[in-house]
Amino acid sequence: DSDGAVVTVESIAGVTRLVRDETARRDVAVAQLAPADAVGVLAADAMWDLDERGYNFRDDLPAAVFSDADHVYRIEYRVTPAGDLGDPWTFAAVLPAEEVLCQ
Repeated sequence: DSDGAVVTVESIAGVTRLVRDETARRDVAVAQLAPADAVGVLAADAMWDLDERGYNFRDDLPAAVFSDADHVYRIEYRVTPAGDLGDPWTFAAVLPAEEVLCQ
């Protein structure tokens, strides 16, 4: 969280994911995630090089939300803490989509 404490499943009431196509200026997907599906134990692997603590939030997005290659997408998460643990907070990533050909 913003204080540096590790977020746990028990500390989260819910997570909302919004995917926005910034190129087309439209929302393409909204989903409610169960905390147990997004928050896990700390992991430090090849996906993480920011620090030695690791990460514990992960979401595998369906490819269908990136339907237009060469567009830029914003993935935004709004996290609602459980009980009296504070106010909701948001974090986001902005990234380009690339066409992938599978044979």
